[in-house]
Amino acid sequence: MRRIVWYDASLWVAFTAIGFLGPVAVGMFFHLALGAGVTLQWMTGGGQFAVSSAGLLLTTLYLVARPGLTSRLPFTEIFVLVFIIEFLGGITFFVLATLHLNEFSIDPHYYQWPSIALFGVALVTAFTAVGLDKTRDVEKAGFLEESKRIQREEFEDDFEATFEKG
Repeated sequence: MRRIVWYDASLWVAFTAIGFLGPVAVGMFFHLALGAGVTLQWMTGGGQFAVSSAGLLLTTLYLVARPGLTSRLPFTEIFVLVFIIEFLGGITFFVLATLHLNEFSIDPHYYQWPSIALFGVALVTAFTAVGLDKTRDVEKAGFLEESKRIQREEFEDDFEATFEKG
């Protein structure tokens, strides 16, 4: 069963990577077709990878720490800490890119390759979280249904109790 879970997570990461990197590839194609050179500054100058990393991290953080979930993801606290650190890095790289675009004297080496590396790390971190989330769903599928049933029965009992008090 574990192989299916990580296969699903691999499909997820492939679609996610294509979704984020596809526009970069298409942009490069058109940029080259127009006779312009593709540079690292062109790819990272607006902080695109930093913004993509931040978006990927926060949407995946929801999987890790979604409210109301009765079954916790293994290493939840570690994931939350890692996501926050990576998210702050993404914000930092985006601010540096924005300052550079607004003609502040910022060395682009401080955000170009680091923002690309951050995107790669964010993708690996998200892949791991999605895989563990799928493991949680597969291993404890009966647990979640049982928990929902118990919550529904408690709600019904509480609802009936409100009429009995009157």
